[in-house]
Amino acid sequence: LAHSAATHVGRVRHSNQDDHGSAEGLYVLADGMGGHRGGEVAAAIAVSTTLTRFEEFSRSGLVRAVVAANRAILDRSHREENLLGMGTTICAIAAVIGESGLDSLAVVNVGDSRAYRCAGGRLTQVTDDHNGAYR
Repeated sequence: LAHSAATHVGRVRHSNQDDHGSAEGLYVLADGMGGHRGGEVAAAIAVSTTLTRFEEFSRSGLVRAVVAANRAILDRSHREENLLGMGTTICAIAAVIGESGLDSLAVVNVGDSRAYRCAGGRLTQVTDDHNGAYR
């Protein structure tokens, strides 16, 4: 897999609360929730914890790593009052061994950080946003 990353503060915010990282077969992007205290801290914790806790190259292993990241963010926010309420979105893609025993890709996302598939010159969104606007 080939990958690259870039972030931009955008037109509204004054600081960039994005973070990203990769390890063998794992790619993680987190977007700290702008306007919330500690968004940049939450994003950094989400990325670093997901990268270090991804130990089993399976879909469930990816989910466990992201759940561990969520726990790490909650724990830190409870230890440091100035970070209470911090949050981030996350999107991670991992090369895994699928249930069929073949190589596969697993995708997990929380919030509105999205994953897209590029094929035939077209981008297709493959994740659903979790933004509270459910029908």
